[in-house]
Amino acid sequence: MKASHIIASVALTLSSFAVADQLDDILEAGVIRVGTTGDYKPFSFHDGQNYSGYDIDVAQYLGDQLGVKVEFVSTTWKGLLDGLKEDKYDIAMGGITRRMQRQLNAEQTQGYMVFGKCFLVAKGNAGKYDSLEKVNLSSVRVGVNIGGTNEKFADKNLPNASFTKFENNLDVPKAVVAGDVDVMVTETPEGLFYEVTNDKLEAARCEEPFTRSQFGYLIPKREQGLLNAVNFAIDEMKLKGIDKQLMQKNQLIAEQKFNVVLTAADGKKVDIIQAVKDATGLSLIESKSVVENLPAVLREKLPKAEAEALEKALEAAGATIEVKPVQ
Repeated sequence: MKASHIIASVALTLSSFAVADQLDDILEAGVIRVGTTGDYKPFSFHDGQNYSGYDIDVAQYLGDQLGVKVEFVSTTWKGLLDGLKEDKYDIAMGGITRRMQRQLNAEQTQGYMVFGKCFLVAKGNAGKYDSLEKVNLSSVRVGVNIGGTNEKFADKNLPNASFTKFENNLDVPKAVVAGDVDVMVTETPEGLFYEVTNDKLEAARCEEPFTRSQFGYLIPKREQGLLNAVNFAIDEMKLKGIDKQLMQKNQLIAEQKFNVVLTAADGKKVDIIQAVKDATGLSLIESKSVVENLPAVLREKLPKAEAEALEKALEAAGATIEVKPVQ
């Protein structure tokens, strides 16, 4: 055999080994290992026993689609890429910002949510800390988690502020509540999540964030098969509305609310008046006035199930009801 043929044969053999990728290993093992920090609500949170959050739910969905179990592996923001390189996990998930430095060292999936940098402050202080100029002062105490993009943003844009840096991102909102720091550098989903779930905290500039970025997931370099599979799963979630369901479950988007509108009262008037009284808490005289001045909004911003139950009760009394989504 000619030397050129031998070289070609060896090259072909080596290429066959090269195409065996991490996805094959995952399917063979029956487990996908997910690296996550567990300190970033509402994407990844570890309570000491269990993980929860949007990206935890996405990981479970991915495992179901691949037909494998999901094993969560604790990591840190600083060690995200190292964990991939050292084969500690197959994919990193949990509110991870897509950026060039990560792209150069790993594969990044398509973005699944647009967000921006903003602040989390004590309730009532949003106006006090609603600009970089107001926060970039030596008198302002700023808290950030170590190793993430929040730290990079703070170092670049708030060089004059007084910093306290935290290993665990969950400790930063606690420090704001305790009064140990004035401002937490955060991102729109996290800021709005804490504003909704903690009455001592408030988001500042989350409606008009300072930056615009996307979240994505990290895959080991050159693992195209796994990258394609994850991107396909993300597309399927969007197509079927599963992503919106999981976002709503994890308080990343508000639940759709509905108004209940009385448009006609063609049934027995006394029954309709009583039904309106029961639905609104108005007096009989006030309810009579409502029935005589149509159309009338009876209840506003109700969850869908509550609005539909109210519609059913009023229609049973002879009213004509329209349930309108709040725009």
